[in-house]
Amino acid sequence: MNASRVPPPGELVATTLLEYLQHDNRPTFIIDLADANNINKDLAFSFCNKAFSSCRTYVALTTIHAAKESDNLLNAFHSWIVQRGDELYGDRHFQDVSWSATTLQKRWRIISGTPIVASSLNACSIDHHISDSASLYNYRKATKETLPLVPMAPSPYQRLVDEFDWGSSTLGPIVSWPKALKEIAKSVICNSKPVGVFWGPERIVIYNAPYAELIPTFHPQQFGRSMKTDFPYWDTYELVCQEVETTMKTVSYAAQPGPLMERNGSLHETYFSYDYIPLFDDGGKVQGIYYQVTEVTGEVLSRSRMTSLLRLSSVASRATDQKTLWKNVLHVLEDGKEDTPMISIHTVGEQMASISSQVHGDQAATTGEWLCQGSVGWPESNLATSNVLNFTSVRGYAAFVQKSLESLEPVVLRSSDGGLVAALLKGCQYKGVACTSLVICPLQLSSGIAVGSLGIVLNPVRPYDDDYKHFVRVMARQIEDALKLAVFLEAQEELLKQTILQAQVEQHSLSRQLERSIQKARESDLRFFNFAKQAPVGIYVLNPDGSIQFANDAWLKLIGISKEAVENNSLKPWLATVHPDDLQNVHQQWQSLKEGISSALHEWRVLRRSESNNSQPDVAYLRSAAYAEVNGDGSLKAVTGITIDYSIEVAHLRETNAKMEAALEAKRAQENFMDMVSHEMRNPLHAIIQCAEEAEDLLNQLQKAHKAASAPSIITQKCSAAIDTILYCGGHQKQLIDDVLTMSKLDSNLLTICPVPACPGSLIRQVLKMFESSMRASGIESFVQLENSHLLMDTQKTVSIDPGRTLQILINLVGNAVKFLADREKKELHISLAASVTQSKLPGIKYAPSSPESNNSVGTFPEFPKEEEVYVHFSVKDTGPGLSEEQMDALFTRFRQSSPRTHAQYGGSGLGLFISRQLTELHGGHIGVASKLDHGSTFSFSLKGRKLAPVATDPNLNNLTPSQTLQMSNSETKAPPETQPERPEVSLVGHGVLIVEDNIINQQLLARQLRKHGMEVTCANHGEEALSILKSSTWWNGTSDDHSHESRRQYSIILCDLEMPVMDGKTCVRHIREWQKAGLLHTHIPVFAVTGNARAFLQNALEWGFNDVVTKPFGMKTLLPLMQSYIETDRTEIHEGNDV
Repeated sequence: MNASRVPPPGELVATTLLEYLQHDNRPTFIIDLADANNINKDLAFSFCNKAFSSCRTYVALTTIHAAKESDNLLNAFHSWIVQRGDELYGDRHFQDVSWSATTLQKRWRIISGTPIVASSLNACSIDHHISDSASLYNYRKATKETLPLVPMAPSPYQRLVDEFDWGSSTLGPIVSWPKALKEIAKSVICNSKPVGVFWGPERIVIYNAPYAELIPTFHPQQFGRSMKTDFPYWDTYELVCQEVETTMKTVSYAAQPGPLMERNGSLHETYFSYDYIPLFDDGGKVQGIYYQVTEVTGEVLSRSRMTSLLRLSSVASRATDQKTLWKNVLHVLEDGKEDTPMISIHTVGEQMASISSQVHGDQAATTGEWLCQGSVGWPESNLATSNVLNFTSVRGYAAFVQKSLESLEPVVLRSSDGGLVAALLKGCQYKGVACTSLVICPLQLSSGIAVGSLGIVLNPVRPYDDDYKHFVRVMARQIEDALKLAVFLEAQEELLKQTILQAQVEQHSLSRQLERSIQKARESDLRFFNFAKQAPVGIYVLNPDGSIQFANDAWLKLIGISKEAVENNSLKPWLATVHPDDLQNVHQQWQSLKEGISSALHEWRVLRRSESNNSQPDVAYLRSAAYAEVNGDGSLKAVTGITIDYSIEVAHLRETNAKMEAALEAKRAQENFMDMVSHEMRNPLHAIIQCAEEAEDLLNQLQKAHKAASAPSIITQKCSAAIDTILYCGGHQKQLIDDVLTMSKLDSNLLTICPVPACPGSLIRQVLKMFESSMRASGIESFVQLENSHLLMDTQKTVSIDPGRTLQILINLVGNAVKFLADREKKELHISLAASVTQSKLPGIKYAPSSPESNNSVGTFPEFPKEEEVYVHFSVKDTGPGLSEEQMDALFTRFRQSSPRTHAQYGGSGLGLFISRQLTELHGGHIGVASKLDHGSTFSFSLKGRKLAPVATDPNLNNLTPSQTLQMSNSETKAPPETQPERPEVSLVGHGVLIVEDNIINQQLLARQLRKHGMEVTCANHGEEALSILKSSTWWNGTSDDHSHESRRQYSIILCDLEMPVMDGKTCVRHIREWQKAGLLHTHIPVFAVTGNARAFLQNALEWGFNDVVTKPFGMKTLLPLMQSYIETDRTEIHEGNDV
C-alpha cells in the first residue's frame, strides 16, 4: 500500500488547530500512532500543510516502500517518526531540515521542520560572487596591509573588514596568519548563510555579513575581538568550545534561547540553532571552531503556540461543566506563559443557559455583574483580576470589556493609549521587560450572545504580528467552542433532571389513564359484542385452525350452517356449503389469510337448502372482507370479517347485461341495415348515372357530327334535357343517401378527423369549380379574397387540416348560397380566407353553441403543441334574401331549416348546416352566421390546424383526391379538379384495366365506358377469378404453363368491388399483396376499392392493401383523372415488370 493522504478523523477535525497549522510556513504533518500501517512504512498522513506537500521529504516518505534497504538515513528518520512514547527527545536533521516532534493524547504525532543549509568548509568560488569588476569596491590603503579577501561590492561590512586593525589583535597582521586561517576567513566572508569562526584560545571571532544582521545589538563590537576576555556572557559558549576541543567532533544545539535583540526599535527574544565544527591543524589539534547559525525564532514560537493549542483543545474538550473548563484552561495557559504571560477570564456566571434562552442575536449579556473565573500571572490587586465586573456603571476594566463586546472582535489596548491602560499594566513584566499591550477577546455562545471575555497581556519581547494575532484568535475560538459545549452539557444535564421529574409525574398520570382506558376497552368490547349479535350483516371471528370463535346469527344464516357446528367447535364447518366450483378459490383465500395477508374483498357462492332437505338448494352470492390479525412472530392469531349477500345485485346485473346486449344487437342490425341499403341503393344509382353519362357522351358526339349540317333537332334537345334531369335526380338522391349516412356516423361516433398537409386556397377553387356551371347558368358573380402571409400561401401547403371535411363544409355553404341567389336581382358570392395563431371570433357573427354530439364523439381533433396551433377562418357571404333573428336561431339543428317556406321553395333535408356544425366542432373550431332580411347572409367558420413549413402543391393532383371528395361530399356528385397549369396528361389509350365486379350491369357499363377511352378491359365476377386472371398476366412472376409470355395480358390498374360472392375484395387484395411480398409479382399493382358502402374509410382500405377508394355512384370525369395519377406514378414500375 502506498503512503497516501486520508481524510482527517472526526476527533482531529473537531479542533481548530488544523486551520492554524495550515497557515504555518514550516513543513508540518500529523500521523496516527494507533494506525498499524504507519509502523510498516505504509504512512498515511492524517494531515499535512502546504509547506510539507511542496518539500522533498514528502516525496521521500510517500515512496518509502520503494526505497532501498540500504537507505539508512531514510529508514532511521522513519523509525524516529513512529517511535512510541509521549515525547521524542532531541531533533532530527533530514534533507536540510531540522525536524521536531510533539505527541498529543498519546496518539497524534505532530512533526514540524525548520529548513537549514549546511555550509561548505571549502573555499568559495570567487567568480560566483563577482558581478561587475568595474563596480567593485577596490580602495585599499596602500600603507596598511588588509585581508586579501575576494572583491565585494561596497557595504558597511566590507568597510569594517577592510579598515579593521588586525595588527592590534592577538592574531597579528594578516601576513602573519597561517594559510588555514586565511582560507577559513575567506570561506566565512563568502558564505551566504550566517557563519563565523572562533580562532585560537582567545576565541577571536570572525563572522560574515549575514551573521552580522542576526546580532545588530553586538555588531560591530564583537568583530575581530576575543569573545573569551571581552564579553562576560561568554561562559556558556566557552563550555561548548571546550566540548568541541575535547571530543574533536561537531556539537549541535537546536532552538537555543538567544540574547534579547533590538529590532525595529524594541527588544525581541531570539532562538538559534548552532553547529560547532572543529578546525584541525596539520598535527591534528583543534586550532579553531567553525560555527554556523540558523535563527529559528519563528519556528520555536510556532511550535510553542501549536503545543499550547493542542493541549488547550485536549483539556477543553473533556470538560463537562464551566468550573472544570476554566480550571483546565487556566492550567494550560499558565504553562504557555511565553505567549500569555497574564490571563484573566470573566463570564456572566452560572445562569448562562437561561441568559442564552432570553437574549438573541448579536447582543451581549452586559446587564448586572460578571464574575471572574480565574486569572494567572497578574500582580496582586489588579483591576483586571477583580472578582466582579459591574456593567451598571461601566468603569475601569469593565469599560474595555464593554468595548470588545460591542464590536465582537478582539480589542488591543496599549499603555500609550492612556493612563487607565498603563494602570492596568503596572507591574506586569516578562523577563524583566515591562508589558505594554493587552488584548481582550469576547466569548460568544452558539446563538451569538457574548457571555464572557478573555483578557491576555501580550509578551513584550515578541512582536504582535499576524502569527501572534492568529494564535490569539484561534485560542479564543477554542475556549469559546469549549464554553459552548460546557453550557450545552450543563443545559442537557438540567434538562435530563427536569425530564426525569416530569416522567415520574407523567408515569403516575399514565397509570391512572391506563386504568380508565382498560375500563373503556371493556365497555367498548361489550358494545361491539352486542352490536355484532344484532347486526343485519354477517360478522365472524375464526381461529387459525378454521374453527369459529364467534359468529352472529346473520352470518350463520348466510353461510347456511347451524349453531351446533359452532358449539361443537368443528374445523372449518363453513366449507360444507361452498359451491363446488368456488371451493378451490375459497381454499386459496383462506391460505392467504393464514399467511397474514388481509383480504380487501372476496366473493364466492354457497348452496343453501331450505328446511325440506328434498328441495333443490338455492345458490347465494356472498361478498366478504376479512382482516388477518397476526402475532408478534408473524403467525396467525385470528381472522375477523363481515359478509353480505349480493344475490340481488347479481340478478340485476344479469338483467342489465341482457338489455345492453339486446340494444347493441339492435344497433348492429341497424348499422348493417344502413350499409345494405346504402350498397343496394348506390349500385342501381351508379348504373343510372353511368348510363346517363354514356347517353350524354353519345348525344354530344351526335351533335358534333351534325353540327355543320343543321341545328340540333327538337328530339336531340329533349334527349339532352332528359339526360340532365336524370343526372340531377341521381345527384340529389346521392346527396340524400350521403346525409343519412353521415347522420348515422354521427350517431355511432364513427365520424373522424384526419389532418393532412393542405392548401386551403386550393379547396376554395375546387368548390367554385364544382358549382361553375350552376353559377354561370344563374348569372352569379364570385369574388375570392385570400390572405397571403407566413401562415397561408397560395398554392402552398402551410397547414395540416382535414381537406375532405373542410370541402364538405364549403360545399354545403356555397351550395346553399348558389341555391338562394338564383332568384335574386343582385347575385354576388364573396368567399374570404384568413388565418391566425389564436382562436378569434368575428364581430357581428352569431356563433352556434357547442353541441352535445360533438362533445361525446370519439373523432375529436388530435392534440399537438400549443405553439404549433393555427386557426384557418373561412367566410361565405352572399346577397341572398337574408334571415331574421328567429330564423337564425333555427339554423344548425338536426332536420331544421330557417322556415317551412325554405323547404317548399328550395328543397333540402335540413341536415347540411347541422352536419357542417358537427364537422367544424370536431375539427376544433366553431361556425356562425350574420344575416339581415333582404341584405344577404354571411356564414363564417374556423378550423384548428397545425402550422407546417411551406410545401408546394402537386401541380397534377388536388389537395383531395376525387375519391375522397366523393366520399365526404354531401351536396354534389361530380367534383371535377380545379384548373391546373398546362401539363401533358397521361394517355389511357392502350392501358389494361381489370374490373372485378359481381353486378353484371355495373360491370358492363364501366367496361364500356373505359373502352371508349381506349383502355383494354378484362372483367372478373369475383376475387378468385381475378387472381386466376392475374396469374396469366404480365404481372405474374411465378411458374405458369398456360400462356406464353407474348400472349399474356398487361394491366395498369385493378378496379375491385368489396362485397362479392366466392371471394370478396378484401381477401383478393390481401392475396395480391402477399404475392407481391413473396416476389411472385414483378412490382406494385395499383388497386382501387370500388364500393357502394359509404362506411368504407380510406384509412381502412389502405390498411387492407388498396391504393384508394372510389364510392358509387361516380362519373368518368371523376374516375379517369384518378386513374391517370396512379398510372403516371407506376408507369416506370410497370415497364420494368414487363421487361423481366
